[in-house]
Amino acid sequence: MAQGSQDKCQSCQRILWDFGQREQDVSKSKIKVCYTAAVIATTVNLKEEEVAIRALLDTGTTQTLVLKEFLPKTRAHSAKERKLKGNTMGGTFTTKSRALIDFTFPEFSQSKKVTWICHVDDNMKSTNTTYDMIIGMDLMTAIGITVDTQSRTIKWEGSEIPLKTRGTLDDPEQCQRLYEHLSPTTTLLSEAEECQSRILEADYSSVDISEHINTLNLS
Repeated sequence: MAQGSQDKCQSCQRILWDFGQREQDVSKSKIKVCYTAAVIATTVNLKEEEVAIRALLDTGTTQTLVLKEFLPKTRAHSAKERKLKGNTMGGTFTTKSRALIDFTFPEFSQSKKVTWICHVDDNMKSTNTTYDMIIGMDLMTAIGITVDTQSRTIKWEGSEIPLKTRGTLDDPEQCQRLYEHLSPTTTLLSEAEECQSRILEADYSSVDISEHINTLNLS
């Protein structure tokens, strides 16, 4: 296995999330695919554009948080409060304000809108973090969204989607592309999941060049 892939997956040896690390063999010889409760959300950003953002359902975080760049311009000047710093599964965020935000979960429904008061991180940029929004237990319990580790699914209001393999939404541009192609019949997200899985499970061990050459039919 390549060193970069090995280093990334070895972080899974911590039993991170009650929803993210199910039945994983973290021995040195074999590490299975890592799962994460990441979902696509949509909102309006500072430029008044509808955009797809990377959201993480984090049962270890009490409050919901969003990056300031994903607030609509009319709500960018949010209510100030004392400065707070918190560690989440998506990284370390700092907030000293809250704002009302409207968003959807298009993987579940294109029409259902959620409105919630979120903590706002004024400093972190989407280019420097894995997620744009951390959904805490306050919002999860309020709307009844659940993560089922046994079935490896996320469930909300009668609909369910599979847990994603780690890294599926790391790229903001890929998140946007997946959203743009999202429909009840699309297979794009499933294809992305399969591609990520093949990368993680690929054998990157060294090859005996001499032995390989002997197997070739050279004339």
